[in-house]
Amino acid sequence: MTQDPALTPEDSQAAPLADESKMANLAEFYPAFAQMASEIERERESYKKNEHAYRIYMEKSIVEAMQLALPRNLRLDISLLFKAKSFLSGDFSYASRFANNTNDIYLLWVGDSISHGTGSKIVKDILNDIIQQVYNYSRARQEYSLDAFVKRVQHEFSSPRVVKKILSEDLSDIIPGNDDSSKLAIVIPIVFLQIERIANQTWVRICNRGMPGIVHLRPTRDGAGIEKVFFYTKKDVHRYEGRYPDKVELMDHSGLPLVLDREIYNTYVRNSLKKRGVKVSDAAIQKELFTVVGFRIQPGDILCIPSDGVMESVNRERQEYGLTRFLDEIIDSVLEPGAFTKSLNDFKESYYTKKLRTYTVWNEQYPISGNGIEDDMTVVLLRYR
Repeated sequence: MTQDPALTPEDSQAAPLADESKMANLAEFYPAFAQMASEIERERESYKKNEHAYRIYMEKSIVEAMQLALPRNLRLDISLLFKAKSFLSGDFSYASRFANNTNDIYLLWVGDSISHGTGSKIVKDILNDIIQQVYNYSRARQEYSLDAFVKRVQHEFSSPRVVKKILSEDLSDIIPGNDDSSKLAIVIPIVFLQIERIANQTWVRICNRGMPGIVHLRPTRDGAGIEKVFFYTKKDVHRYEGRYPDKVELMDHSGLPLVLDREIYNTYVRNSLKKRGVKVSDAAIQKELFTVVGFRIQPGDILCIPSDGVMESVNRERQEYGLTRFLDEIIDSVLEPGAFTKSLNDFKESYYTKKLRTYTVWNEQYPISGNGIEDDMTVVLLRYR
């Protein structure tokens, strides 16, 4: 094996010239590259600031509207985590108040319209108009049953009049065509809550139609720990395998979401029951759709309503955030020193910045492709004082 001949003094002096030439070329372009990198970094920082400002503005606006409906005799703090995938979000949170002869009833609904964009906003606005009409109808007749309220909302949402109105709109950004098959795509998970003071006690009634669930967190009497966490969800769908098995209890409560067409809706319900091995009967259908659960809350209790965008958010390895991690990190946040003395809004920001955002923060490094999340993320928080 021959070796390369040794370099002569002339060669050794001439050899670096090619490298120097390359370095000169790089030096010529380096300022342009450096400027481009600097602009990208400034854009990223500007995006993060604007995204944060937009999130805070939207949260504040929605919470203020929800607070306006609060009865005076209901001591309830409200906070909201709302991170939209786009400016036309599919998630929504609204509140109204029933005034009867003895007590005011706080009515809250949180939902997740299909997809995002113009079509999603159209469906969301139509549904909320229906809910407002049912609210006015119920108030005029002094009918405050949550069960009857939700039944009427479903009845109106799946009426031929509404089906015709929705399918007459341009929904091309969420479904491929506005024909009868389009009705299959319009399914809206939503949860309704009523909160009312009765005989010096405060009661909550819930009807969950397809949302991940409702958390009822009860602190210990001294406010230093957690006595119990009840999560109202569909037990045959969700499981908890976290760090607090002695604290967390899954409560079986969740119906099917709102569906646009009545015929399709009835088929949808029956198929869901059959798939889960439940015998189809009128009683089973009613339980699947309109079951209302009630429970009493005490001072310090926290109610938490997440959207599926929170549960289904993913990290770099495409692992879902999930129910177990969500409950564990909410509990971790409550158990942090000073958590019970924080405002509910500070508690929410602490949970978001230290927990949820660190799980999905990698997405926010790419402002050009949007804010990096795959779905709107909503967490409604209520604390009874």
